[in-house]
Amino acid sequence: MASAWLHDLENEVRALRGVSRRRVQVARDDFALFSSEHRSAASSTVAQLDTWLENQMTCRSSSYFKKWRSGGSQCVFSDDDEDDDNNKATISSKKLDETTSVRQLRERNQKLETIINDVMEVNKRWQKHHSEREVYLQKLQNTISELQQREIQSAVKENAAASKQGLTVTPERLAQIEAENAQLSLELESAHRKAQAMEKEHKEHVQLLNIQVRSYRDDWEAERREKEQALIDKATLEERCRNLEEKLLCEKQKTAPVEKSVMNIAPCGCPQEAVPACRRGPNCPHASKNQGSSSGSTFRSSVHLPCLPANRASRRRATLESSQSIGSSRTSSPSASVSTESGIVTIGFDDGLASVTSFTYPPDTPFSVSSKSLEIPLHSSDVESEDWSGNAAEEGVLTQTSEQVICPRCQRVFPPDQHLDFLDHFDHCPDQPHYNSIFK
Repeated sequence: MASAWLHDLENEVRALRGVSRRRVQVARDDFALFSSEHRSAASSTVAQLDTWLENQMTCRSSSYFKKWRSGGSQCVFSDDDEDDDNNKATISSKKLDETTSVRQLRERNQKLETIINDVMEVNKRWQKHHSEREVYLQKLQNTISELQQREIQSAVKENAAASKQGLTVTPERLAQIEAENAQLSLELESAHRKAQAMEKEHKEHVQLLNIQVRSYRDDWEAERREKEQALIDKATLEERCRNLEEKLLCEKQKTAPVEKSVMNIAPCGCPQEAVPACRRGPNCPHASKNQGSSSGSTFRSSVHLPCLPANRASRRRATLESSQSIGSSRTSSPSASVSTESGIVTIGFDDGLASVTSFTYPPDTPFSVSSKSLEIPLHSSDVESEDWSGNAAEEGVLTQTSEQVICPRCQRVFPPDQHLDFLDHFDHCPDQPHYNSIFK
């Protein structure tokens, strides 16, 4: 029982010591944070804490002793004197321990008070230093403000003097400024006029360029259309030439046996073996009979000519085939020739086409094959050439329209076959441009 009581007492003493230590530590922390006016209150709280601790220790010790004494006399230590002596010894030892612990707590409290006093002294010194520093800073601020006021006053005085001096010179300076302003306004007006003139010129130039571009574009489109039409016409003509060549080939194949049979018969009725003698004239027995009838007829070839005298050779007749080959292009081609036994008969061509003077059928043709004869003179003076220049404009090869074109500058009229010349003339026309093409 006594051991349990002592154990409880020791635990309570330890708890009280721990509480006191924690409170002292909290007081120290609070004291380090408190300012100078709160440190006196902190010291008083520490003193109150010490008195409370002492009172608690005394109360606890007396209560425990009373409980122990009453309990021992009633329950445990009533019959045994030795146990009473031992209990008294333990109680006395516990009292000594309590007194020693209280003494230690008092000593610790005194140490804390000395620490608090030292801290208070340091705080007082810091407050003094802080107050001195504030006084020094205030003096510096006062001196700085005084210097600034002096500088401001000096600057104000200088500005006032300069303003007074400027007021004395103001009329002359004002007149000079007005003159400069007038000059600058004149320069500005002239610059505005120049800018307006340049803008007007630029607008006119742009309009002129637009008109030229439109005219060139129209010319280019017209030329392109003409070229496209020319290509189309060329393709159609080439197709036509191919068709005609095919037809010519077919006709040649058809008339080949007929030509062979015609070549074996003379028109005067002479047999084939007598043809060379018949061509000399006097040897032909049928010359006088057929002379009158052959004057108005045209024979198929030079081999079938009647037996005529040599002085009647001013114009000879030749019979050719009805189909002739037409060239694929309209460029000039070399002249074609028909060779016979007596000589060479030349047929002239103009722009790829033959110059034909007459078409006649022989009256006494003994064959059923249809053929055409061409009367071809041997001399170039006897040829009556036809004008083929108008066919180009009529067929639409050189130009796309049959209307006349009038130059808007010099009013020159261009026929349909000279539309391309009009384009070159329009670029180099010396008159003033009117830029509007008129087509009639």
